[in-house]
Amino acid sequence: MVNLTMKSVRYFLPDAEFYCVSFFKNSKSEYDKEEPLDPCIKNTYLQTGYVVNEGAPTDHVDDRKTSGYANRNNGVVFAEGYNAIYNLFKGSEEKVLILAEDHLFTSGAVLKELVENDFGVALARWDYGYNGSILAFRPSKVASVLPIDLKKPQPHVEALLIGTFGTETSGHQLGIYVMKNRYYDNYFGDGFYTNSSEKIKKAVDKLYRDGPFDAGWRRGINTDIDDIL
Repeated sequence: MVNLTMKSVRYFLPDAEFYCVSFFKNSKSEYDKEEPLDPCIKNTYLQTGYVVNEGAPTDHVDDRKTSGYANRNNGVVFAEGYNAIYNLFKGSEEKVLILAEDHLFTSGAVLKELVENDFGVALARWDYGYNGSILAFRPSKVASVLPIDLKKPQPHVEALLIGTFGTETSGHQLGIYVMKNRYYDNYFGDGFYTNSSEKIKKAVDKLYRDGPFDAGWRRGINTDIDDIL
């Protein structure tokens, strides 16, 4: 899924650099049986302090029943990831786009937004807060709020992001930009919300075969990607 996400970004931003943070429970050997990352992805292994839903599927058995879906501890899990990524690029003036591995782009509208607009942090609305699976920031601009204190109890990721970065008004000193092509599970045709690598692969294959395409609006969980191929 990481490789597929990378490919969907690289189609639109061929000069982008790609990084992955691979968290392990006890040893990085836990990844030995996984498909290797594409050579263009610079990988960092870190031991996690938070293991979620052990034994739950992580991929395409059922989009809703994966290890991360609606997990009550997802705030601290995401926060651990944000901190690790911030620490990799701390002080940089460059834009850093953070994606969960199940994110993809088919029209490139979101990436175009992020390239063409200036911001300290860019966020997408989700429910009562912001989407934890996609955000971007300039590390030098968010040093006042990152890293997040993992010793404190953390709310769900949507509320965590509001609490960390604030709203468009309260967080004005950070320079918040709210993405126009992501709203809850409406991706406005630039991809779709799924936890399935099979669906993502079909979409990425189509992107490389036929060029950018509109995946349709309001395509939520259990999207039937076959009806747009």
